Amino acid sequence: MSDVFSLLDLLAELSIALLGFIAVFSVFARRDGKFSAADKHFIQAMVFDSVSVTGFAILANFLKAALDPAQLWFVCAIAFVIVGTLIMVFIAIDQAQMPRDESQKIHVLWHVGAWASALLAGLAVIAAIFGYWSYQLGFVAALCLIFANALYCFVAIVFRRFF
Repeated sequence: MSDVFSLLDLLAELSIALLGFIAVFSVFARRDGKFSAADKHFIQAMVFDSVSVTGFAILANFLKAALDPAQLWFVCAIAFVIVGTLIMVFIAIDQAQMPRDESQKIHVLWHVGAWASALLAGLAVIAAIFGYWSYQLGFVAALCLIFANALYCFVAIVFRRFF
């Protein structure tokens, strides 16, 4: 079980590093002191993804002292579903309310990858809740997918902007 917590610690560290990189990148990526709505959308997703990976990794580390392993992973999985759903709803509303001229700047395939990764993360945890695999596996797989999603959003911004 310590290997799992080592992986969670690594994911948290990488997510914090990505947040720092996002902060530096955002200073240079702004135009006229602000972001375009298209860039803001992907930056929000990167920040939400990185913060949630870090938060859930820390949550699991805190709960391991108070709960037995079965309860620990169940609580983490349920918390992931609740928080993940709220974040996905917020991002979806933000995407739907984006001005038409800004939304046309983003090719639909950039959204497909991000949403696919987020939905797969949710499905990983839901599959664990319904007993298709362990809560621990579903939770860790979901965090890996969410971290990958943060990286994907970064790549989307870089490629849209510079290539």
